[in-house]
Amino acid sequence: MKSPYFHSLARPSLWVGILSSAVAVLAAVLWPSAFFQSYLVVYLFWLGLTLGCLVWTLLYPLTGGDWLAGLQKYFSAGRDTLALMIPLFLPLGFGVSFLYPWADAARVAADPRLQEKSAYLNLPFFSLRQVLFFLGWSLIAVGMKRAKSAHLSRWGAGGLLFYGASMLLASTDWMMSLSPHWSSTIFAFIVMVTQALSAAAFVIFFQLSVTGKHPPAIPSADKLGDLGNILFTLILLWSYLVFMQFLIIWAGNLPEEVVWYLPRVRGFWGGLIVLLAALQFAIPFFLLLFRSVKHRAARLKAIAGGLFAFHFLFMNWLLLPSLPRVSAHDAWIEAILFAAIGGLWLSVFSRNRRREPPGLAEAAAPPLTSEPMEVS
Repeated sequence: MKSPYFHSLARPSLWVGILSSAVAVLAAVLWPSAFFQSYLVVYLFWLGLTLGCLVWTLLYPLTGGDWLAGLQKYFSAGRDTLALMIPLFLPLGFGVSFLYPWADAARVAADPRLQEKSAYLNLPFFSLRQVLFFLGWSLIAVGMKRAKSAHLSRWGAGGLLFYGASMLLASTDWMMSLSPHWSSTIFAFIVMVTQALSAAAFVIFFQLSVTGKHPPAIPSADKLGDLGNILFTLILLWSYLVFMQFLIIWAGNLPEEVVWYLPRVRGFWGGLIVLLAALQFAIPFFLLLFRSVKHRAARLKAIAGGLFAFHFLFMNWLLLPSLPRVSAHDAWIEAILFAAIGGLWLSVFSRNRRREPPGLAEAAAPPLTSEPMEVS
């Protein structure tokens, strides 16, 4: 059944994306350095949402049960936005020299450590890896969409293996190589859990927003509890990995490792991570301990929406301290790019969701609702 909610969202989002993109093109011409830095943050935020949705569609056939019943169609719609994110990656190809020290031949020639890493960090090999990443993710997404019910678990297992291996390299290429002298074996896992958390938060917020307009379709208390437990688990895992990376580097106290944290624990960025520790961990962790919160759709929706928004701040904290932010136009360019890519993403997501039939795994699951819940 086609929902008027998605029909009404698709076109306005598309126009927001198109008009914002026109302004973004002007910014790219006038302030290319600021444009590419902001584009990297915003693009990786929305791509992370797409890949997070892909992960959930791969995971569900392997676990069985009905714990994701009702959400699978949203995750599938998010996964299929990969067709949009592939061409949107192309501008980053023109901005490599503005972003990555290893792409500057003069800096590589003057830095012995960059020369040691040049076998991996060089533009031809970097480009080849990106082609392989997106090709692999696309094949998995198409395979999951077309696979018969009996074969979904095979696609899920193989897809998760490829996703894990590819994100180990992709997180290095896109994020860690902004500071090529620094490395962390935990960083890729932080990125993967962050993607899963952002996708879960977005889909839960979106689903409760839609069902809130039709009270009989609101999930039962047990279903809402399951959704709250998903968020609770991911919050714990995310905070554990972020803290363990910091603890290991702090205990080691090696100059080549602490250099990454120095700008992130001082000044504005230091205040931001303290704020995120409260808003993305402590407060939602405390609230989700209570059934009275998890079993109320409006309260769970507020927590999910907050987690999704705070994820964008976390992406800024991860990436921007490694970049020389020298333009007074940084903030508004990032806002315009967020509207541009976000508008296009939401438009494609809404159209996908409007066309998405019930999935095979979802069709066999029990109904989502058993009793209406109050929404305030």
